[in-house]
Amino acid sequence: MKNITTHARIYALSDRFGLVARSSAVTHGVSAQAWSRANRRDVVDIVHSGVSGLPGSRPSEFRRIAAAVLSVGDGALASHRSAALLWGVPKTEDRCVDVIVQNRRRRATRSGVVIHRPTDLADLTPSWRDGIPCTNPLRLLVDLGAVAPGLVTVALDHFLVEGLVTPQACLAALERHARRGRTGIGAFRRALESSGWTGGQPDSVLEVRFVRFVKRHGLPDFAAHERISGYEVDFANHALKLAIELDGWVFHGDREAFERDRQRDLVLAAAGWLVVRVTWRRLHDEPAALATSLRKVIAGRT
Repeated sequence: MKNITTHARIYALSDRFGLVARSSAVTHGVSAQAWSRANRRDVVDIVHSGVSGLPGSRPSEFRRIAAAVLSVGDGALASHRSAALLWGVPKTEDRCVDVIVQNRRRRATRSGVVIHRPTDLADLTPSWRDGIPCTNPLRLLVDLGAVAPGLVTVALDHFLVEGLVTPQACLAALERHARRGRTGIGAFRRALESSGWTGGQPDSVLEVRFVRFVKRHGLPDFAAHERISGYEVDFANHALKLAIELDGWVFHGDREAFERDRQRDLVLAAAGWLVVRVTWRRLHDEPAALATSLRKVIAGRT
């Protein structure tokens, strides 16, 4: 009965990933000896120092991150690339787990875990993703530049589209964290400056990329989500009477949408507007050629 009680306690303490911390088990009445026996008898499997998992628990990247954070303990947060993965940032690579600890005196090490001990402790109130404590998007954008600067722009675009950050909040975060020697700030600042996004929440990453494209190639400014003759267009320059419509991988869906788009183009044309459609492929693969074509269009309307 004693073993059954011990096993039941351990199972009851497991999280959604089937993980149990030794410290938690001991706190809830599982003796150190009983914990060791449970590991020896494969009641649980050792995942990290001080953390075991229930046999049969499904492995995943999130489980690997959760185990590392639980093992480091003491207010640890998933951070940097690991936090980016938790927040759904595209193109995040599978690497060692990044974990931030606020206590710089703790010198814990873990296999496969990069433990960060920053002097900058701003914005470290934990956010939670799938039950895992992690850094919030603003702190993540600052930290990410120190380990994966090429990923900062991708992360910023993702957060803007998801409505998790605003340009104003990003500027405030830069002011809070900027100081001499603070790694990551430069990449964050460059990503924010190149975005050029100043409106409300964008509808897609394609919109954010178009604004970057306009700024990078020195094209005239376009206002986002403008209403013209009763229709909303993706971008518009009123002085040129030029509207830009962005088409992603799937061209505006179905036949009804196709007809509606053509009707809108006709109404805008009658009002003196030219509608230019820009595809993801041209914006992504042929930006220079696209910029040249748009310059010719703009020259013809000035």
